[in-house]
Amino acid sequence: YDLYVQATSLIDKAAYESGKEQEKEYFRAIELLNQAIARDSAFLLAYCRLAEAHDELYFDKFDSTPSRLEFAKSAINSAFRLKPDSGEAHLALAAHLYHGYFDYDRARDELAIAVRTLPNNARIFEWSGYIDRRQSRWHDAVRDFERAMELDPRNVKILTSAATTYGLLREYKQGREVFDRVVALEPNNIGHRLVRAWIDVKERANTRAVRAVLEKILADNPEAAGFRFDLALYDRDLVTADHALVAMGEDAFEAGRGGVQFSRAYLQGSVARMKGDAAAAHAAFTVARAQQEEAVRAQPDYGPPLGVLGLIDAALGRKEEALREGRRALELAPMAKDSLDGVDVLYVYAVICAWTGERDLAIEQVETLAKIPAGPSYGEIRLGPNWDPLRGDPRFEKIVASLAPKGASNTASTASALTPLPEKSIAVLPFENLSAEKNDAFFADGIQDDVLTSLATIKELKVISHTSVMAYRDAGARNTRQIGQTLGAANVLEGSVRRVGDRVVVNVQLIDTRTDLHLWAKHYDRTLTDSLGLQGEVANEITTVLQATLSPNEKARVELRPTNSVPAYEAYLRGIAAEQRGPWRIVDLQDSARAFNEAVQIDPGFALAWAKLSIIHSSIYWMGRDRTAQRLAEARKALDKAGALDPDAGQFYLARGYYHYWGEKNYEVAVRDFDQAMKRLPNSADALFALSLIDRRLGRASSAQHESATR
Repeated sequence: YDLYVQATSLIDKAAYESGKEQEKEYFRAIELLNQAIARDSAFLLAYCRLAEAHDELYFDKFDSTPSRLEFAKSAINSAFRLKPDSGEAHLALAAHLYHGYFDYDRARDELAIAVRTLPNNARIFEWSGYIDRRQSRWHDAVRDFERAMELDPRNVKILTSAATTYGLLREYKQGREVFDRVVALEPNNIGHRLVRAWIDVKERANTRAVRAVLEKILADNPEAAGFRFDLALYDRDLVTADHALVAMGEDAFEAGRGGVQFSRAYLQGSVARMKGDAAAAHAAFTVARAQQEEAVRAQPDYGPPLGVLGLIDAALGRKEEALREGRRALELAPMAKDSLDGVDVLYVYAVICAWTGERDLAIEQVETLAKIPAGPSYGEIRLGPNWDPLRGDPRFEKIVASLAPKGASNTASTASALTPLPEKSIAVLPFENLSAEKNDAFFADGIQDDVLTSLATIKELKVISHTSVMAYRDAGARNTRQIGQTLGAANVLEGSVRRVGDRVVVNVQLIDTRTDLHLWAKHYDRTLTDSLGLQGEVANEITTVLQATLSPNEKARVELRPTNSVPAYEAYLRGIAAEQRGPWRIVDLQDSARAFNEAVQIDPGFALAWAKLSIIHSSIYWMGRDRTAQRLAEARKALDKAGALDPDAGQFYLARGYYHYWGEKNYEVAVRDFDQAMKRLPNSADALFALSLIDRRLGRASSAQHESATR
């Protein structure tokens, strides 16, 4: 019995595993059950679960040979010999008919027999739910899974299957609630958290939660990089996609359900195709085609493999063959026969049409898919590269909008009614701190501020001020379209920072707020020393994506490392964080001054820290907290240091403007300084705001209004 319990645990666990690990667990379960039967040849339940393990190996394509089905049937026959009226044996036979022969009607008949003697067996209702899904009886499927959960509320396999059913129905709220129960039952299983996070992607095209979980997975196990593949494709991050493929090894990668499986060669071809590398794509797809032809020969009357062959032919430019294979696959897998396989094949056929230029035909299929259960989610159709040939077509965009969560506005007509946004405008939203130490939040804030500051030096961009973006610190509550309209930014940059020891991992993504399209994303994994110039790299990448031109001086400024000292940089970031906590609170200003002072003591050549230190001293003096000659002298000393180190820096002129304004009340000189700062920091809200305040003091009301409006 102990062997049996171990085996059943492995079978249930394997149900939501994948790849080699799943195969290994099924084989281990078979080994344990055979040992149990060797010790007790009358162990009926062991025979039943042994049949299930064999059937799962067959169904999941680890061993789709007739002999594997015979192993399962032999175990079931042994169970019936022991007890001809056994409900457990009839349940095992139902699963066998489902897995091995797709004979859902006979499987349902066996369950009807099983339930007579096992009226409170959760697995009978679980299997009824599986059959209901295949036969488009979605209401019944929900009812059966809910009954199964009532009878066995801690069964992770049943809960996972119920959540999946809600997902297929696009009832994400219910699916999320059920999966929260799964996470609560097995809180240390990071895979559950990843599946839970993908619900946000499906429902909202929101990848933040997935990124956070992936960072945790990769921090604990760098070899798990293969998990990033789907997200990399959504991000069009093809370098990461290549790395993920390497990490995935030679295993087949299953997308969709059932027979829709893609070989590694197919995935390589897909990535090469997205790169525009026609030669590499053709070579990979040619290999994939030969592999897929074998799969079709092995199951000539099964639609999904033939559909995948059509998809490969579409990628190879074999239009007529691709369309013919897609249509034949639909004939072999009608939705009336199997709703899940039928939807998968219709999906593949829609992509074939899109890739072969049959746009009208593709949109016709997508319209159908969007209206039926198990069709593509909003996130998949919004972010998935398969649909790129259809983007921009108003008919396709209307379909996308129909799948969007309530309250989201994504139609072309709605977009046109919104305020037009400057193409090269950007808001750098607060970066999420994913570090184990919450005290490291200053590091994430500092990197975000550095990126914003670097972008602000570029005249061709409109960069939203730090003050305005801080309202969106809560990453979970962001709606990029609303943010874009509120801030007047066509693009937002989101990011996360994880610091582990002497390494820092930064993930950033650039999103078009008008379409929610991910324009660019990148994963940086650096030592702390190497991360000191990261803001320049990010800024350069963004300007390229937004097609902004940098002058030689702007390029040099963006790429300039503020310091080469990690301790000095950390102190500087603490100063930034303290300043941002409360720009008018004396305790925060004093903390900021101490941190900036520490930074320049460590690195006396840190010009930016000197400029910041001068501004803080001037601010403390201006606020009346310390109106001593010594405080003003400290501001002047720091200002002179900044000027000596980098006399052309915008931050130096900003600091000098504040010194003359706040310290000496020399408004005319301060105006000249702030004007010089604006030439070097064309997006500086600080300089604009200061100019408006000075204009008001000088009675130049019209100018003040202009500056405030510009801000």
